[in-house]
Amino acid sequence: MTRRLVLAGAAVAVGLLVGTSFGARASASQNGGTFRIGIPAEDFDEIDWALAQVPAPYVVLDPTCASLMATPDKPFPTGRRIVPELAAGYPRITNGGKTYVFTIRKGIRFSTGSPVTARDVAHTINRVLDPKLKAYAAGYFSDIVGARAVLTGRARTASGVVVRGNTLTVQLTKPQGHFEALTTFLCVVPRTLSADPEGARPPIAAAKPMEELVATLMTLTGTGP
Repeated sequence: MTRRLVLAGAAVAVGLLVGTSFGARASASQNGGTFRIGIPAEDFDEIDWALAQVPAPYVVLDPTCASLMATPDKPFPTGRRIVPELAAGYPRITNGGKTYVFTIRKGIRFSTGSPVTARDVAHTINRVLDPKLKAYAAGYFSDIVGARAVLTGRARTASGVVVRGNTLTVQLTKPQGHFEALTTFLCVVPRTLSADPEGARPPIAAAKPMEELVATLMTLTGTGP
């Protein structure tokens, strides 16, 4: 038996239908529609990216999640490069490698139609750190200033995550040359999505830029060039 999962972010993408195996037929000739993937229930633990820990959910989450930075869906070595996704460009790094300033791209929207803002990215980071969620990725961001206060329940937000307009500033307690890589693990969610210990309930708004979503889904289903 398999479980069919419908993720809101894919509902606004190409009309692809994947059956009970990942090599099933797909069609990219239709605009709009719903993207469905059949996955054995025992291989699927969560649709909330912050809680998912087994491989199968990433087949669904990767095509629909958008991060500050990402690795392109390209063959090696291009696929190993870290490039901006929701960020308009590479961050400005100052303070001896302890301060990162990201500018958020304009025109990106969640599948609900709401614009993706720096506040949404800041909320996503603080949501990961929320001790109620016990997110597996919390440790990736524990070196942000104020993160440990959030993790221990002494603060609701990390003081080192600051939003000004469309810019997001992240201050670290020590230099991290791989911090850009860590931001590829973020799956940015709307600031209205709370930290439910049981995980988010569908539908979950997705923020993947449309051109990237279409390219990833076509690669996944073998319908690309």
